[in-house]
Amino acid sequence: MKELSEKINSLNNEYEAYYRDFKKILESLSDKIEVKICKKVFSTIKNYKKRYEEKLRFVFCLNPEIKELSKNRRTLQIKEISEELNKLLNKTKDAKKSASKLFTGYKSKYRKFFNLNLNENSHQLISYSMNQELIEYQKRFDGVFVLRSNKSDKQLSTKKVVESYKNLKEVEMLNDDLKNFVDVRPVRHWLEERIKAHVFICVLALLLKRTLEINYLKSKEVTKPLHEISKVKLIKYKVKFSNREERYQEIPQITSVNKYQKSIFHKIGIKNPMNLEKFMRGV
Repeated sequence: MKELSEKINSLNNEYEAYYRDFKKILESLSDKIEVKICKKVFSTIKNYKKRYEEKLRFVFCLNPEIKELSKNRRTLQIKEISEELNKLLNKTKDAKKSASKLFTGYKSKYRKFFNLNLNENSHQLISYSMNQELIEYQKRFDGVFVLRSNKSDKQLSTKKVVESYKNLKEVEMLNDDLKNFVDVRPVRHWLEERIKAHVFICVLALLLKRTLEINYLKSKEVTKPLHEISKVKLIKYKVKFSNREERYQEIPQITSVNKYQKSIFHKIGIKNPMNLEKFMRGV
């Protein structure tokens, strides 16, 4: 860190800053540092080109809710990917291609946590292991973010810096939820009214998510509750009265509900999960 601080402090408006110089210093700090982090640090420095004489101020913050959210989301995704990899063990000759499909989209960032052992000839997935060291390293940064400002303590208090950021961060988080949680893309529609309907439903889903977070769960951790609720199924049995008559009766039945699932239902005002049948009548 001392070398990096000295390099930044040595910058002035007469010289150009080069990415290759800062990349070497950043990589020397840790062998696990990612390229995108190096580029992000350098982009921060480049933003102050011709203004290097100004003093930068950095505020290190920790958000406990985001820390817990990141931890739970990573644990859940790793578990789901592991279950999919278990299905590929010694069962297909094209496991390499199948495994790569598991790490597409937002799941690509979880690829680094898995070490895959593939057969060189048949491309079968022989085994896989978790990079536990890298997972523990990643945990250190959960919920941690750094704010930068060119205002001194006297001009702008630390609290004001954080508040200004939170106003912007809330919008960014909603946009991130719209893309990754609600999955607004891909839009497989071509007619204008259908595209509008698709976006409307996605925004409505985002509104319901935020309502659940604010009014019921009092937390931004909704991944686990929604995952648990999705396990509860409404089954309708069709019973025939007799072989002579073509008369049937539908009997709704809910799959078994555990204690945790009941607590979630109670929070959103459903005391008896059997009432789900009433909600389904209009569908």
